[in-house]
Amino acid sequence: MGHRMQIKAWLYFWALGLIWGSSFLFIRVGVSELHPFHVVLIRTGIAAVGLCLVIILGRKRIPRDKGLLIKIALVGLGNVAIPFTLISWGEQSID
Repeated sequence: MGHRMQIKAWLYFWALGLIWGSSFLFIRVGVSELHPFHVVLIRTGIAAVGLCLVIILGRKRIPRDKGLLIKIALVGLGNVAIPFTLISWGEQSID
């Protein structure tokens, strides 16, 4: 990997860390004013809008298979909704 690519990779790494890390700041601020479920709803709603834009602009096809959609929903529940809710709920109790 060339020097220029290495710098670019590090910039992406730090940008991603900043984005992921800032989500905890926004959760902390959000739960001080809103219920944790509302924070999760707003957070996932923003992500859903972003993903819809990626799908529309990238002209991607959404799967129509019912079984696959159920599996995707279960993965989303287990890997996104539940952890986001628990993290938001926990942020209420930490100083």
